[in-house]
Amino acid sequence: WICNADGTNARQVTKPEPPPMNHDQPAFSSSGKSIAFVRRRLGPRSELALVDMKGDNNVRLLTEDDAFASSPKWSTDDRFLYFSSSRGGTMNIWRLSMTTSEMVQITAGQGDDIEIDLSADGTRMIFSSYRANTNLAEVSLEPGSQGQRKWLTRDLARSETAPRYSPDGSRIAYFTNRAGAEREGIWVMDADGSNATQLVEDDRRTNTYPRWSPDGLELYFYSRAAQSLGASADLRRVPLAGGAQQARGRSREGVGQ
Repeated sequence: WICNADGTNARQVTKPEPPPMNHDQPAFSSSGKSIAFVRRRLGPRSELALVDMKGDNNVRLLTEDDAFASSPKWSTDDRFLYFSSSRGGTMNIWRLSMTTSEMVQITAGQGDDIEIDLSADGTRMIFSSYRANTNLAEVSLEPGSQGQRKWLTRDLARSETAPRYSPDGSRIAYFTNRAGAEREGIWVMDADGSNATQLVEDDRRTNTYPRWSPDGLELYFYSRAAQSLGASADLRRVPLAGGAQQARGRSREGVGQ
């Protein structure tokens, strides 16, 4: 929606879409003729879109990356639109040409670069850079151990979460992701952190929260297809010795694991 600076004359600019789609982070072009905004759906997926204020308010997609887009900011001459995106694997800042649609990566690295602003003359940019990731650690519960932690993973790019010991304690299952931009996969390693091996790698967006079978020969996990309206989610199992996954039950999109 837009309104006058004093709050009067409120009027709708974009039409609502079926849940869970949202329109947010609107950014006026310098000329005021267009608004760029984030078209966000369930999970860490969003695209940039544009609405023309002088026409019939039709919405045009600017990105179709199936990644996460955020923080649109126009250049002072409206030739470019800067935004944050995970389209390259991590959250970096990109520049989109409004005439040629060419994409140019502005920042690089493992941090999440978001919340962009430009100086008044358009020669400088400021942004937030978040540098955080999650690794797995183990502590002994024996008397006198003083809770000293032993790091089992030390990955600076990925996050390892939701670890589970095998029934005999010799192995650990967990899942990894990279800032929500990469397909989540199930990994297994020895209890000391060695021999980490990816067990599940496919074209589905989400493979999370592994659980061991009582005999330690299989893993069960929650799996969901690419983030979209009507995407299917189910429980699956996979043998540790290798072999095809088997679906064990299907749920509606949006049902928690």
